[in-house]
Amino acid sequence: MAKEKLTENLENENKEIFPGGPTEDMIANWKKKYGEIYMTEFDFGIFIWRTLGRLEYKKLLSDHESDFDLQWFREEKIAEMCVLWPENYSHDDIISGRAGTPRLLSEQILNKSGFTSNSGAIRL
Repeated sequence: MAKEKLTENLENENKEIFPGGPTEDMIANWKKKYGEIYMTEFDFGIFIWRTLGRLEYKKLLSDHESDFDLQWFREEKIAEMCVLWPENYSHDDIISGRAGTPRLLSEQILNKSGFTSNSGAIRL
């Protein structure tokens, strides 16, 4: 009975969360490392990503200060940094992918990272 339970647990850990996607074990490890993670589904694929930390954002700004005013550059760098799936998402993937993907992902990443408000300011 214990052997069957162990086998079942191992199978669950290696079970993909969608066909060709990451395993449940990978998701658990990402959550442990990054906290909350999110999934965005496009008609051409699924992206799993994490939020951006304040220190990461500041480093991104200081390392690329002259380029960071360019919106497309900022969007690409944020997507490269935070996308967990597909694995090793890089500039080459961005260049060969759909034009709007980095923009939409970076908007969602910044939103969940606290850079936008879900509600407007309340007048007191």
